Order: sequence, then C-alpha cells, then structure tokens
Amino acid sequence: MKVKAKQKERAIRLRDIGKTIISDLFQAPHPLPELPAFDIKLRRLSKRILEGAPMNNKTFRKTWESWLVFYYPDKALQIALSQCHTTVTQYEHYVNIPFEEYDRKEMRKWVEGWV
Repeated sequence: MKVKAKQKERAIRLRDIGKTIISDLFQAPHPLPELPAFDIKLRRLSKRILEGAPMNNKTFRKTWESWLVFYYPDKALQIALSQCHTTVTQYEHYVNIPFEEYDRKEMRKWVEGWV
C-alpha cells in the first residue's frame, strides 16, 4: 500500500506560460471538476481517442517531470525535489520514457525557462 504524502502543500516551479495558464484556469467561469469526475472523464476519453491507452490525473504530472528530466538532465535532483520525489522514485517511475531529439524540439516551448 502506498504511503500517504506527509506534505500538505508543495511549491511547483512554473515558467511564465504555466503561470498564465494556471491563473486563467482559476478565473474560469465554470467550476473545476472534482478529481474523481475528472479522472472518470479522462479515462473514458483516453480509451476512445488513444485506442485504449489509459490516462488519469497523474498522467500530466508524470509527463511534466519526464519532459523536465529529459530536457534538463543535469537538474534531475532539483526536478525531483520540486515534485516532492526522491531521485529513486524519479528514476523508477518518471525517467523511463525514451524520448528522441525531435521530442526535445516539441517540448521546448513548454519547458524552456523552467530553470
């Protein structure tokens, strides 16, 4: 069984585009969905669109950390700490995605400036 997180809050570093998106999200006229409803909808859509590849709310965080570690390999410890992970957790769960150099170009607009 997974141990519950002890930290109630965490500071997440975002670059300017992320700060803008988060600000816009919290000012949206519609209420944000509750996590269980969001998960159910995301799983349903991902099965239909991605031919059965399941997604959940953790997918976004895993993708973000994987991109950061690929883009900034020398900052792996700093990235792990910003996600409240150990480097062991990071390497067991987040750094096992085989990206290519063309992926780096696609990631650039989202991750560049994080450091």
